[in-house]
Amino acid sequence: MPKPKRSQHGLLHARRGVRSQCHGQNCSCRAPTPGKHSSMFDFGSVTMIDDKLTETVDWNSTQIGRVRGFYHVSAMDGSDFNLLLSLVFTNRDFNGSTLQIHGSIFQHKEMAIMSGTGKFRLAKGFATLHTAFRDTSTFNSILRWNVTVFHC
Repeated sequence: MPKPKRSQHGLLHARRGVRSQCHGQNCSCRAPTPGKHSSMFDFGSVTMIDDKLTETVDWNSTQIGRVRGFYHVSAMDGSDFNLLLSLVFTNRDFNGSTLQIHGSIFQHKEMAIMSGTGKFRLAKGFATLHTAFRDTSTFNSILRWNVTVFHC
């Protein structure tokens, strides 16, 4: 596969407005309420992540790093999650390197690789996510990530 060609990048400054109504009947934002029992699928729910990153989808597969970050329910009907994650590698080949991933999980299951560090410096690419296993009673799951990265 030929090495991707690099192009010169311009600089864009843009301002945009987003309206969030956080009170009243048509509320469009909500912060988690401490002490309130709610579902992780409720609009506004935030879940922090510090999961194992493994070589394969086998439950006992070798750990090669951690997946750290959070996701939040970003659709009022609970149908879409938004992820912001760092893949933190601890294995011999990529120890100390990271990839930063951002995107929507339930609608597209394809997310952007926004950047990287270490051996993944200046990384760009995409990742797709597939559920290999899910236990609905415990919410334990195994996810299969397919990652395509261009880096220096």
